[in-house]
Amino acid sequence: MAVVRNGSRNVLRRSGWLVPLALFPIALFPQAVKNITTQRLAWAGYLGSCTFNDRWSVTLDVQERLFIDPAVQHVALFRSGVHRVLGSGWDVAAGMSVFLQRTNDPDETDGPTVPELRPHFEFNENTRSGKLRWNHRLRAEARYFHGVRDDELADGFAFGNFRVRYRLGMDVPLRRSTDGTRELLTLRLSDEVMFNAGRSIVYNIFDQNRIGAALQVPVHARCNLEAGYIHWFQQRASGSDYIVRHIFRLTLVHRIDLRKPTAPSGA
Repeated sequence: MAVVRNGSRNVLRRSGWLVPLALFPIALFPQAVKNITTQRLAWAGYLGSCTFNDRWSVTLDVQERLFIDPAVQHVALFRSGVHRVLGSGWDVAAGMSVFLQRTNDPDETDGPTVPELRPHFEFNENTRSGKLRWNHRLRAEARYFHGVRDDELADGFAFGNFRVRYRLGMDVPLRRSTDGTRELLTLRLSDEVMFNAGRSIVYNIFDQNRIGAALQVPVHARCNLEAGYIHWFQQRASGSDYIVRHIFRLTLVHRIDLRKPTAPSGA
């Protein structure tokens, strides 16, 4: 994955203009919202990465997303990507996601499980500011939905729309090992805003905003366990209806490093 570099002043300058952007949907909330649907969900996931050398790595993201009350499957997700380190903290990636959506309404489960394909392309930058680690991710994705007719799958896949996503993340080490080499407890904060584009998009150019917080602890030399919360605020296609989701998530983060260890000098 990308190499973290220093540059606190540059990070703050680059991030400052993003705060109003992330708060934009919140500022509109009292004036624009006419109908709000509130849902509670639980996400369980596995996030794996395999580093082959100093330039190339792959990632795998598997998630099961469930409504809590009533207990109904929402989405099963499979996402993979290939990353190429560019240098100076940057990497570029391309990949594909497969979503199997059971329902968006836990009270309506009679319809089919609808597949969606999402090829994506993204840029990542990792920086460090003192003890803090910052991550910027800009992702563009295309959404292809499987056709549905009379509550049955039909007609294969058709293009739906494009979506652009920007996420700002910050990691705050809270506790380290006595020798200072390992993080024993890390607070992870993030804010991601998404915008739609395409002919089918009329009212909901702004799609959604996700604000998250999580705690991460090591459970193995190459595995961390992350537990957290996401506040999901989404505008529906009508433009006047919104979804607020309270999401509790648990993720196993697994890193595999296949790089050969560097031989000590003089060996």
